Amino acid sequence: MRRLLPLVLLCACSSSSDTRWGVLSFIELGRQTDGVTHGFDLDGITSEEDGDSGCGIGDYTSPDGVEGIDNAMARIMPVLDATEASALEPLINQNINLGEVLMIFGVNGIDDPLDDEEVEVTFVRGYGAPIVGADGRIVSGQTFERDESLEPVTVEGSLENGVLEASGLDVTFPIEIFDANPVLDVQNVTVHFEYDDKGDFVGYLGGALNYDRIIEGVEDAAVDAALLDTLPLLFENNADLPSEEDGECSRLSVTIEFDGLNAHLFEPPEGFE
Repeated sequence: MRRLLPLVLLCACSSSSDTRWGVLSFIELGRQTDGVTHGFDLDGITSEEDGDSGCGIGDYTSPDGVEGIDNAMARIMPVLDATEASALEPLINQNINLGEVLMIFGVNGIDDPLDDEEVEVTFVRGYGAPIVGADGRIVSGQTFERDESLEPVTVEGSLENGVLEASGLDVTFPIEIFDANPVLDVQNVTVHFEYDDKGDFVGYLGGALNYDRIIEGVEDAAVDAALLDTLPLLFENNADLPSEEDGECSRLSVTIEFDGLNAHLFEPPEGFE
């Protein structure tokens, strides 16, 4: 059994360390409003609905006016929000507060906290027993232990005016919700973090969702039968990205928006402080 360590509140002051750790404290799937959504142009194509590119799935525009934004999950969120699937995000955030779902990102090799063209970004899973504040969110500056059963994933990134961006992460994250065990398997992830002076951040990530692993994780659970029948059709009919394995349109672009907090690890991966 994993041991749950007491967490230590540390000062978010500046230090000589060139590594910055942060934990996602709140997440939600990105929606769209009037064709506008956060996200990234994941396939390098600006697709039109029923067109010859992008699997025939139309793209969105970012709040900054960038076209070609891939976030096909936003297409099906109104349908999912009308089913028991609407409980997914509240349950994930509840499990974040319980320390069961801790997504931790580290930024290494920082020479300038605002502008640095070359940094390393790594993703790990953490666990612990978080302290939760009066606002119902975990408190900034806590220290977590790293789940060593999940290998760290590291890519190159950059900081510009306090904004971190990096691409190429593959995030595989098992989630336990009641008797369901869906796996969040997102490939070729791009992240966008906007930091404040305490090391806390807001942002979003986008990538290609392997929805088969979600279906596999809920098919034997006590989930409404109509939803189980609907999920595969929703995913397949809105898939807009090709699988790396066979090139078929079997991946769904997704944007996950989040709040994040300054955090620390008891035993960082090798090469990280």
